[in-house]
Amino acid sequence: MGFFSFRTSDTNRSIPNCHCTERATFPVAMLDDKGNRYEEHAYNGYGIFGGVDYYSLVDIMNGGSGDRERGIDLCFGNNGDHDPALKLPKLVTLNCKTSWADLPNSPSCEAQGFFYSWLEESGVVYKYKKSAGGDDIDWTITQDGNWVADVETETVAALSVAVLTGVVVIPDGVEAEMGKYYGEANGVDKPYAFHGRDVDDGVKYFVESFLVLDGAEEEYTYERKANTASRVLAQSLVLLLSGVVPYDYDLLTFNDAV
Repeated sequence: MGFFSFRTSDTNRSIPNCHCTERATFPVAMLDDKGNRYEEHAYNGYGIFGGVDYYSLVDIMNGGSGDRERGIDLCFGNNGDHDPALKLPKLVTLNCKTSWADLPNSPSCEAQGFFYSWLEESGVVYKYKKSAGGDDIDWTITQDGNWVADVETETVAALSVAVLTGVVVIPDGVEAEMGKYYGEANGVDKPYAFHGRDVDDGVKYFVESFLVLDGAEEEYTYERKANTASRVLAQSLVLLLSGVVPYDYDLLTFNDAV
């Protein structure tokens, strides 16, 4: 078996292996459902975290004795459609305090923890630049020159590109419903929602935040964060900007376009 890796459950960050020259590896911990924690500071690329094999642990967590082959079969048998009730180890950054039960499963890393340049070269090209979108929507994102979205700030632009290119990933099974607000109106985190509207050139999705005025919950206004033709991008921005799905800010790539 070649290299393989995962994204962390708490930050959706790809875990590079120690052989990768494009990205530095970083310390992670593998958690199981019994409260055990296996720390790894230099992932080797073959599923061993803190001296424990990922798939052997899958077997143990599902009634086995640590049979690695059975663990692999549990994960990839039946054409890769494993039982949703299957218990899986979860990879997290070392400072994560969230328990195994409260974390999503760790997604597989599409770059296998190593092939980052190949992944980027084989995909479409997304770029963003300063624009005049109106309503304080000042940044435009394009895919191979075609319009994808207008967003409020450069940070939201960089986050959008990270989502579109798979650098930041929403865990499987986590979705935002249209019109539903996510996040708390506590003066720090503001609720976010997205809405779809028919326009001349098709449906566009608008991401907005809900702002409370003067501390009165019944008095509010909306602030536009993004408009896009991509429903998936709109859903992802709502979950990420509201804090429902955490992400690692260091993963964002900013350019010098103005």
